[in-house]
Amino acid sequence: FSGSPYYVVNDTYTSGGQLEIAPGVEIIFANDVSLSGSFYAWGSETDPIRFYNLNDRVSGALINTQSSVFWHCVLDVGFRSEGGSLTITNSDSFTITAANTALDISYSNPNLYATNCTGNITNNTFDRYSNFNRCNDMLFENNVFKNLMITSESNNITFKRNLFLGNSDPSYKWYRVFWLISDTSVTIINNTFSEFDMRAGYESDPSHIIGIMDFGTSL
Repeated sequence: FSGSPYYVVNDTYTSGGQLEIAPGVEIIFANDVSLSGSFYAWGSETDPIRFYNLNDRVSGALINTQSSVFWHCVLDVGFRSEGGSLTITNSDSFTITAANTALDISYSNPNLYATNCTGNITNNTFDRYSNFNRCNDMLFENNVFKNLMITSESNNITFKRNLFLGNSDPSYKWYRVFWLISDTSVTIINNTFSEFDMRAGYESDPSHIIGIMDFGTSL
């Protein structure tokens, strides 16, 4: 794709390899529809690629089904990954629900809900709550977490040189900053925990900066 804008008016699936999208292209969702497939969206710092809804009554969805790369993109639509691999670099605030995907996300501002994923999450800023469930072989390095971070039933997870600030969202206060639930083989190296603002928790379950529900957890 080059030139723009392009409007997505019906559910659309790309085929025949990756759909290449040139810098500066705008893809606008005009209805509650999806654009699915494999994408190579290579924007630039001065000419990003934008995906967004026509107005606030529209809820479009961008779906990775194979192998996709997004570089310098603005992703103001619902975003899912249903398999394959997903690389996102230098991209603006976005929310991803990913399953069965090899993730490589860096230098971005994501909100992530991942299940059965692998990969590297590096040099990002997380403003909102994120959850990683049943993930394996994942590295979290040099990220800033400003809200609750949960991993559950995951294996071989490494947290290295991250900054956990915790609960920057004034609308809701968690009573954890970093929560490990039934994980195995977790390595925590040289992380920093600072500037906490947590609610009190409960008498039987008071607040903790790091919460560990130890059902076989190995740290």
